[in-house]
Amino acid sequence: MLISFFQYFLPFSLLLGTLVFIHELGHFLVARYFGVRVEVFSLGFGPKIFKFKRGDTVYCISLIPLGGYVKMFGDNPKQVLKENERAFGFLSQKVGPKMAIALGGPIMNLLLAVVIFMALGFIGSKKAMPVLGDISIESEAYKYGFRSSDRILSINGQEVSYWEDVRNFIKESPNEKLEFQIDRSGASKTVFATPEQVENTRITVLAKFIGEIKGLAISSKSAHIGVSRLDSTAYKNGLRTFDEVKEINGEKISNWREFENKVSQVQTGSLSVTVERDSELLSFELPAIGSIKSLGIESTELYLDRVKKNSPGDKSGLQKKDRLFAWNGNTLNTWADFSEFIQNYKKHPEPFELSILRDGAEKTLSVHAEKMSTVHPDGNIEDRYMVGVASAQYISLPELVTVKMLNPFKAFLYGVEQTSKWVAVTGKVLWKLITGDISHRIVGGPLSIAKAAKKSFSDSLVEFLAIMAIISVNLFLMNLLPIPVLDGGHLLLFTIEAIKGSALSPQKIEIVQLFGFVVVLFFIVLTLINDIGNWNLIW
Repeated sequence: MLISFFQYFLPFSLLLGTLVFIHELGHFLVARYFGVRVEVFSLGFGPKIFKFKRGDTVYCISLIPLGGYVKMFGDNPKQVLKENERAFGFLSQKVGPKMAIALGGPIMNLLLAVVIFMALGFIGSKKAMPVLGDISIESEAYKYGFRSSDRILSINGQEVSYWEDVRNFIKESPNEKLEFQIDRSGASKTVFATPEQVENTRITVLAKFIGEIKGLAISSKSAHIGVSRLDSTAYKNGLRTFDEVKEINGEKISNWREFENKVSQVQTGSLSVTVERDSELLSFELPAIGSIKSLGIESTELYLDRVKKNSPGDKSGLQKKDRLFAWNGNTLNTWADFSEFIQNYKKHPEPFELSILRDGAEKTLSVHAEKMSTVHPDGNIEDRYMVGVASAQYISLPELVTVKMLNPFKAFLYGVEQTSKWVAVTGKVLWKLITGDISHRIVGGPLSIAKAAKKSFSDSLVEFLAIMAIISVNLFLMNLLPIPVLDGGHLLLFTIEAIKGSALSPQKIEIVQLFGFVVVLFFIVLTLINDIGNWNLIW
């Protein structure tokens, strides 16, 4: 329990502490620039657990690490300053300096995002090559002439280096006929395709409508295998479920498609199969008998990769590696069959019989579904019937290359570009929240930040820094909302003062600030309720 606490607390404190420090430093530096006396610079709220004084300012770390504050001399509208003190008071400054001090915090958060994204440009990001994955023969992409393993070289004469280039070109070209130059096994091909205009459902994409060629993707079914029968050739020769095939007869295998083709090509003799199991490479000899099915090998699509703790599936006894093969006597051929049945569960809410294979033995479990929450790409949270299990159908991507921006100017432009993108995305989300197009349930608070901090910190430094930059952008925009007690609220009051020619009366300011406090308190309570409700969101 203590270890689990620190796994969340340390990354959370590092992330939020950095963001708060930078924000308050912005207010502090601008205030000092205009000669305003800063009495307290605090990270956190509540009782002070560490402090020291230098000059006029007490620097401290407080007990509750959910923010921070800068206390300036003369920031109480009811306080009357002596004439010789007015030069050091916050509210006795002219409108321009007061607005600059209020803007100092948000602007520093914006600049921090630019610096972090710039650093990520130096570190480098992994990008996929423009090589197509599994193209279904029923898809629009196949009908246009695209095939699996095609490498896209250019679109409308413009060279493309990464899959991201292809995706962006298609997104920005709805209903426009495009010419694709393709390399197919060393031969040059030309494919013409017209992206269909579809409504954008991804919250991180700004356009309302985008172009899409359905079925065009870079993901392939991975070469992970399922071996459910103990009497199969594969099992007897040492292969096990979730082994990932890496080589066949010394030739590298990247995906299921290559694995299947290679096995079918070797009709006589033996197959030397190298697999990865628990990060270890193992080699096995199998007879070449024509197909993976004959060997007793199948895709992992109908095997369980995860069973969510305390979910209906967990309570029913389902386990990782279970192989699903029937519900209520109906054979399951694909994971889509199972998903469709569960999604229509409201039509038959009684428990159902789920037949599985586990360690070669058939079992039948009584399973039920419950309404659970899941996040959609459009940002909304939907409650629908689920069992709480996930397929072990892993995917394989083409070669990933690390792209670095070692030129400082290019890295700076990248930082500005990424920051601008996330400002626009965050602004879009805020607007959709205001208009009700997105459920308020997606709004997270400290627990959501802690969860994101812990996961990204565990993944990599790059992921952690990226999350920090995105949250910094969020703080920039959130603090500019015209809500009293936030920086945006102060800016609104100072704007009124500039137009009116004088500040509002202390009584009116007190009423406005009380209103702002209630709004912020409501928002804090809402985010905490959402955090608790969304903590165990389904994957």
